[in-house]
Formats: sequence, structure tokens, C-alpha cells
Amino acid sequence: MPRISEQISYLSGLCEGLNITEDTPQGKVLLAIIDVLDTLNDEISQVDFDLVECQNQLEEMDDQLCYMDKLINDNGTSDEIIEFECSKCGEELYFNADILEDEDSIEIICPTCQEVVYIHEGAYDYDPSYIESDIDDHVWFGSDSKREQ
Repeated sequence: MPRISEQISYLSGLCEGLNITEDTPQGKVLLAIIDVLDTLNDEISQVDFDLVECQNQLEEMDDQLCYMDKLINDNGTSDEIIEFECSKCGEELYFNADILEDEDSIEIICPTCQEVVYIHEGAYDYDPSYIESDIDDHVWFGSDSKREQ
């Protein structure tokens, strides 16, 4: 928006240089128009800023969705999903059972309250859940047995 801002400044300076004041009806109109243009420029700048912010948030959401899609559709991973509830806020949380096999230290943080709800090397607080996997069988988490429907 610098070009519009520069043009408004030029018009304002031109009015000052020509000694246009609010003493005449034409001067009042010209100065009012310049004030309106300046206000519009400020509003457009704010809308432009908000648009950039929305685009950044949208890109972040797209990245998160792509990551989730990759987790869901990754053929090299298990279809087993662990479901548990955050003990602080009650939010239902899900993660892929494959991270239990990972040797790295992993923490899962509740997106709602930012509480650490799972640490790979320690005990985690979840209720085993009966979850339908993508294939037509069901898995009971918390034990090694599979139950048929």
C-alpha cells in the first residue's frame, strides 16, 4: 500500500502548497476528500494485514491436515489407534500405536489445555478403548488379544 499512501501524501502536500484551506467551500471539500482517502488507506492496510494473517493460519492448518492425512494413509504403519482422555480437561485424544515402538522420547500434549498427557518412557494415563480400525476387525487396546465382532 505504499504507493497509495504516497499519492495521498502528495495530494495533501499539494493542498498545503496551494494554500487550500477550509475557509472556502472548495477547500473544505478537497480536504475532506483527502481525509477520507487517508482513512480508506488505513482500512485497506488493516484488511491486507488481516488477510496475510489468515493466509498464514490457513497454510499452518493445511500442513497439519497433510501430516494427519499422511499418518492415516501411511501403508507402513499399523492401523491401531490408541484413544484416551486428558485427565485435566477431558479432551479425547488419539495417537497411532506405532509410537509405542519408537525408541525416541515422545511427549503428547493436549491441544486444548497444553497438559502433557503421555510420555513414552513413563506411564501414560488412558482408558483402553474398543476402536474400529480401517480394516474390518476390531482391536482391544490395553491387552494383546483381538476380539472378533
